[in-house]
Amino acid sequence: MDDILTLQAAVFDSLGNARANSMTASGQCRLAALIPCAQDSSHIYDCNVRLLFRLHASLPPDVLAGHRERFRQQFKKLSSFYKH
Repeated sequence: MDDILTLQAAVFDSLGNARANSMTASGQCRLAALIPCAQDSSHIYDCNVRLLFRLHASLPPDVLAGHRERFRQQFKKLSSFYKH
């Protein structure tokens, strides 16, 4: 998930620097790489949610604090990715 989010950030950063956008050929070429990333990240996100629910069912909440925080950070980045 981290690699997908890093790639997404790099693609969007490159669009701003090159004055490319989704309407230019170079912008469309760059954005095309994000289609499989969006598909893959949704499956990874679903797996992460199921895993966290199962972990919370069997472990005390304080043990999972770090995992929840990491999930929350990824969720914020992923939400931003899907909004673009």
